[in-house]
Amino acid sequence: YQCFKNFNNKLDFIIEELTLPAENRINAFKEVVELSGSGFKFLSNEPVVEGSLAKVDLIIPSTVQFRIELIAEIIRCVKDDKSAKYVIAAKILEIDESARDAIIESVFKKQRKIIRKEKALREAKDEQGRTRT
Repeated sequence: YQCFKNFNNKLDFIIEELTLPAENRINAFKEVVELSGSGFKFLSNEPVVEGSLAKVDLIIPSTVQFRIELIAEIIRCVKDDKSAKYVIAAKILEIDESARDAIIESVFKKQRKIIRKEKALREAKDEQGRTRT
């Protein structure tokens, strides 16, 4: 059932992307660098006014919901001199609770994956240290 639901959500997204006129799409928030159940940080080529509200369609491929719609308030916009992009922090104001749960689930999955990878690296180093002695 979950596979069909996931497939259906992705198919809906693809159909909408193919049929939505280009002038109706704003692709300013392409690169999300941090994500939590209460907010997110992303990179943009253009500055965004602090205090402004944004309707965001967040795409998270690893979740059943896949596409999450929310309203966020821009709380910080700082230019990164190294990348020449703007680092923008946003606080989620309005979101469906099941969507928030999907975000949290996705974050936990990623954290578990990172922890497993770090553990495997430590074990490999320990094993190398034992074989050398």
